Amino acid sequence: MNKKMGRPTKYSKTITKNILERLAHGESIRSAVTSEGITWPTWRLWKQKDEELRNKYAQAKQDGIDYTVDEVEVVTRDAIDKASNKQMDIASIKALDIWAKHKQWKASKLAPKVYGSDKQQLSLTNSNGQTLSIEWEK
Repeated sequence: MNKKMGRPTKYSKTITKNILERLAHGESIRSAVTSEGITWPTWRLWKQKDEELRNKYAQAKQDGIDYTVDEVEVVTRDAIDKASNKQMDIASIKALDIWAKHKQWKASKLAPKVYGSDKQQLSLTNSNGQTLSIEWEK
């Protein structure tokens, strides 16, 4: 008789559905699995064993990127309304600018075919202030 060693799995359709839903709303995988009471290695094991879950995970990640990009537009429009009504100070505007650029940068790295630019650039500056720039098309 072969007995399985270790703890029984917590795998459930509800847990995976909740994690995928969180990802589709732009939440990080680390936060999503922690919120559902499982560990990253457990999640990875589930994905390795289940091709359908891998496909759903990829789709949820893409949806999360789209959601995040849309969130930038919503938050920026709200900030523009507040700024025009003089309800926002310059520090808040600068923080929003940094936040929006970070979200856009992240989207361009996670989904470069959709949110990346067609042109890539690398710039190096030496100690004398001379700059070498290399640009290329994707």
